[in-house]
Amino acid sequence: AYSINQFSTGQKISMSPTISGNFDWSLKKDQSFSINYLLNYNYGVTPDSVKYNYLDSASWLTRDTRRTTTEFGNSVSADGGLNYTRKFKRGSDISTSTNLNYNYFRENAAFYQQEFNLSNEADSNYNPLIQNNYRLESSLVSTTQIDYTHPFKDKYKFEVGGKVNIRNVLNTLTADSFDHSQGRLVLDSTITNVFH
Repeated sequence: AYSINQFSTGQKISMSPTISGNFDWSLKKDQSFSINYLLNYNYGVTPDSVKYNYLDSASWLTRDTRRTTTEFGNSVSADGGLNYTRKFKRGSDISTSTNLNYNYFRENAAFYQQEFNLSNEADSNYNPLIQNNYRLESSLVSTTQIDYTHPFKDKYKFEVGGKVNIRNVLNTLTADSFDHSQGRLVLDSTITNVFH
């Protein structure tokens, strides 16, 4: 039997300014128009380190592994919408709206893992693990709809409408690892993937 002690330290540094607004106009007594928007940008750095101590059944240290990770990421999101409503004299009304939402996220992560011997020196029997991951995610979603309502006397109402959603989503992950036999970074096809 053995046990593992894990010690980790890390921090996150980020900034995220946001701008949003909403404007409403009453064109006439029976017509209204509105615009809304939101813009956001985010940037963050997340460095952390993890140390693994492997202990035998007598709680003696047998192996020491240390890993450092640095992640850089930024994202942009934008959302905007238009709305129009018109009321007619007989109580019927028509309303239309359209909304567009865009999101973009990019992150680069660098991993370095090294084995150490009991003298607290890098263990030459193990090659260090060096790996980079590159993530990219983006989405564009559009929603447009129209609704019409027409009352009949005081008890009945007729409603009809239509709605269209269009989505475009892209997610990619590219990873490369350092190949010590070739002395260079090599694309890792077991991790790399694209989803569209």
